[in-house]
This record gives sequence, structure tokens and C-alpha cells, in this order.
Amino acid sequence: QRYDSGVEVNLEKEADLASAVSLLRLFLQELPEPVIPAGLQAQIMQLYQG
Repeated sequence: QRYDSGVEVNLEKEADLASAVSLLRLFLQELPEPVIPAGLQAQIMQLYQG
């Protein structure tokens, strides 16, 4: 809320890594479309595994 209102926020002093990761995960989960399209997920997993 402070950031949105234009107040400077120093995240290094006010947040830890776990909080930042949790926020990023929540953001990615709430996207209307996945970052990696469903049609490519299987191909990417095959490349990763083999």
C-alpha cells in the first residue's frame, strides 16, 4: 500500500527472502495465463530430464 501511494519502501530492511519468494509465487499463481503455456510444459520437462 505504501509503494502504491508513492512512498519509498526499502524492502531490504522491511522484508526477508521468504516473504519475497511467497509474494512472487502468489503473483505467478494468480496470473490468468501460465508463464509457460501448457502445450510446452511436457516438452520442457522432457528436455530437463533427459
